[in-house]
Amino acid sequence: MMMQPAHDFKIGDFVGYVDGEKKEPVGSPEMPEWRVAEVGRLSACDAPGLALARLGFESYRPVITEKRRCGPRGKLRRFRRPLLGPYLFVNVAAADIQHACAAHLGGTVALRGFLTINGDPKAVPPAEIDRLRLRCAEGDFDEVAGRTARPSFSPGDQARVLTGPFCDFAAVIDSVMGENARVMIDLFGRATPAEMPLMALEHAG
Repeated sequence: MMMQPAHDFKIGDFVGYVDGEKKEPVGSPEMPEWRVAEVGRLSACDAPGLALARLGFESYRPVITEKRRCGPRGKLRRFRRPLLGPYLFVNVAAADIQHACAAHLGGTVALRGFLTINGDPKAVPPAEIDRLRLRCAEGDFDEVAGRTARPSFSPGDQARVLTGPFCDFAAVIDSVMGENARVMIDLFGRATPAEMPLMALEHAG
């Protein structure tokens, strides 16, 4: 099977159909619901969505653009990364979850599985998905403004997130990389890594 060429998605774009044609998934006639899934070994931001689209499943993985200084001259470059780390949303009926987990590109599995509560796959209200799409489209998560002094952190420090989708979340500093920090946040009941600017954090307590 030939792999579809890469698509150029913008921040907040819908990811779910290939070649502009909706393909109906094979399976249950029940109404699908948005559910939270964890991506597998497909590392590219758009790859899991493309794999799911081949089976006819609608998916959404919020992606943001951040600026980093690279190289000896500190040239400012843009990088795309998933907003929610290893998680994405899939619009799927409960009976079709096993079918969705079969999605792959080039033999690489797209999903590790779906998050569950008491054994039931977690459903997300459509209004929350729409709200997240709108905030991504408006660039709410792209920049951190209003502070001039960059705080200093060390691994293990307790912090609080000041802005973005994790605003007011508690975080633990895992590592510091220039103007950014890798933190661990309790997301969907799991310790989840996230990368964000130091300016988006403050010392807790």
